[in-house]
Amino acid sequence: MINTVQNLVYAGLLFYLASLEQIAVNTYSGQGILDIVDVNRSISVGMVLVAIYLLYEMFRDMRRLRTLKT
Repeated sequence: MINTVQNLVYAGLLFYLASLEQIAVNTYSGQGILDIVDVNRSISVGMVLVAIYLLYEMFRDMRRLRTLKT
């Protein structure tokens, strides 16, 4: 039961963090391989993928709880 709530909270937090415009801050002044926009986009996509996996885990745990109750 607590696992489903925990997964829901973490997924919501990751979705919120992924919606932020700037996650990483560029302190390097030289020419780099990746632009900071690309790094932020990659981090956002990674957070969304992890949040989707956590939602899957939450629904799977809820289904297991429902089958255990019957």
